[in-house]
Amino acid sequence: MSLFIQHGTFSTVSAATTTNMIMKTLLLFLTLSSSSLFAAEKSDVSFPKTITKIAFGSCYNGKDNTPVAVLDAAMKQNPDLFIFLGDNIYGDTKDMEVLKKKYTVLGANPSFQNIVKNTQVLATWDDHDYGVNDGGNDYSKRVESEKIFLDFFNEPKDSVRRQREGVYFSYSFGEKGKVVQVILLDTRYFRDRLPKSKAKKAPGMMNWYEPTTDTSKTLLGKAQWAWLEKQLQVQADVRIIGSSIQMIAYEKVSLRIITTAKIKVLKKFISAFEYGLKCSTHYARKTAIDFHFDKNVRCFLSNFFASI
Repeated sequence: MSLFIQHGTFSTVSAATTTNMIMKTLLLFLTLSSSSLFAAEKSDVSFPKTITKIAFGSCYNGKDNTPVAVLDAAMKQNPDLFIFLGDNIYGDTKDMEVLKKKYTVLGANPSFQNIVKNTQVLATWDDHDYGVNDGGNDYSKRVESEKIFLDFFNEPKDSVRRQREGVYFSYSFGEKGKVVQVILLDTRYFRDRLPKSKAKKAPGMMNWYEPTTDTSKTLLGKAQWAWLEKQLQVQADVRIIGSSIQMIAYEKVSLRIITTAKIKVLKKFISAFEYGLKCSTHYARKTAIDFHFDKNVRCFLSNFFASI
């Protein structure tokens, strides 16, 4: 089921679902039209083309070349971009040859081939394509896994993404007045071990973890936090942050399990946004965001997908 609340000049299109129980998150912020709020920072890469429609998805666990109906449905919307938000394969291995073979299965799937042939693809990873269920910085094959990931998604050889640890990256699209920035986080490579929950499991709750006040722990790592702070200063009319894990819930694994100091970094810049959109793909929902530009936009748009 989908609920659409639309204002101003923005619109959305319908979503389809699969049965994988996982949540990925897109945060979309309508930034103030005044460019004086932000410093002259730049995204990692910029493209002059204007984009007005984005499709996104996650959690592909296919084992053969059977077409993926939900991906085909998303592509019928003719998106300008397709963003893979993680668990793009279910690798779950320390054997890098096994990981490569699973990427090969994805690459051979006709639905995936249709995407890469007809639109630009962006991607980040989550735990299963990272290589280990609910993994973090203690995964011994993270360096090798990152190279396989970047090779599969055809990251240019001279990309800054290949020159640093982690797969986080940012993109800007369009000219002045129609700039869309896409920020993709890496919530696995640097993540410290999380504190297990000691509370009694409540009905309907995973009850895996609990929040921590230990300021020595990190989710994104020092370098990625510093990078993110700068990226939130890039001039943009629409800013999208893609995360492979939940932003709000904490009993599984989410960006809520971070220190108060880091939250302040985000609040410092999010306070400059008039309104925001939280758009989640629960149960691996695939959807597209369709929007138009208006220099006088002062609107709130929300598109919440029910978790049943």
